[in-house]
Amino acid sequence: MSRRTRTGFTLVELLVVITIIGILAGLLFPAIQSMRNRARQTECLNNITQVGKGTLSYESAKQRFPGYKNQRPNFPNTNDKNIYYVGWVPPMLSYLGRNDLYNMYSDVNYLGLGVAADPRKAWPPVDADGKHYRLSVLTCPADAEQTIDAEVQFVPNGGAMDNYANLSLSTPQPPDFLENGISFDQTVPNPVKSSVSYVASKDGVGTTFMFTENEDADRGDPTVIGWDGFAKGQTPTDVQTDWAKKKLEFFNCVIWFNTVKDAPAPKVPLNKEVEDSTITEEHFARPRSAHSGGFNVVFCDGHARFVSEDISYELYKALMSADGANGRDPFASPPNKMTAPTYSDPVSDSQLEQ
Repeated sequence: MSRRTRTGFTLVELLVVITIIGILAGLLFPAIQSMRNRARQTECLNNITQVGKGTLSYESAKQRFPGYKNQRPNFPNTNDKNIYYVGWVPPMLSYLGRNDLYNMYSDVNYLGLGVAADPRKAWPPVDADGKHYRLSVLTCPADAEQTIDAEVQFVPNGGAMDNYANLSLSTPQPPDFLENGISFDQTVPNPVKSSVSYVASKDGVGTTFMFTENEDADRGDPTVIGWDGFAKGQTPTDVQTDWAKKKLEFFNCVIWFNTVKDAPAPKVPLNKEVEDSTITEEHFARPRSAHSGGFNVVFCDGHARFVSEDISYELYKALMSADGANGRDPFASPPNKMTAPTYSDPVSDSQLEQ
């Protein structure tokens, strides 16, 4: 009597194999996602490192750090359409490998969008599709919400919050002070200018933030400003408004607050999402990333690393200030010392990994 030979799996065996594959996939997928996130974080760190290198080259040539707010060169300083306020990127373009864009930025023939008769002679420059140029070195690949063409997610250390009323004092004072940060408004009379040598002589270049991530840098307001200093559709007249003159600080740098005088910082902890609709623009000017647990930073000596979002606010103030022991409150009358602690160089890794 012949016997039939089994040539396939039974239903039970097939279900067992499928179950095992499902278990292995469940174990493997989180590991793959973690590897992807780590790769994006590393690429982001590489990008901000390149920004740091370009900034140090700029500082070496100019003997100062770039301002977070600047006026286009070769344009008269008058109250007409030729005043263009921009952030930190345009003056730095040639140090970021885009001398072509820098030449357009510094050319007086490149007028604002809506003014230039020939769109090829417009600043900010746009491509054939009318989109602003995108510079990948200014962005973090982990951020899935990049919503505008000219995205910028790395911003300089802008010190304390500016107080423009200081300019009108009987003895005029700057909106912010040299001790408080490294990047300042360069459009005001006698602007504050910081340098590597100054920072090195104070708290130290290895313990002072130069740039941090802030994925909210150009999304704190519906008119979203990009790296070129303009929102899409803006005209030169728009760029002269008080909003543009003052709010460029909040969307082009990170700042810190004197928590003795005011305590807005705890409303938006470092690296946390802004969820309270009552939060005003200045609260967006803090480190914020798409990474879990912290944000990437490049220091004034050019080294970059990941910093924990759980560091104390006092440590954050110390890492932001160039001369923490002598920080000055722009909102005091007259401006006096803040209470930022001094940390000797170098800060230990354990302090940044809290």
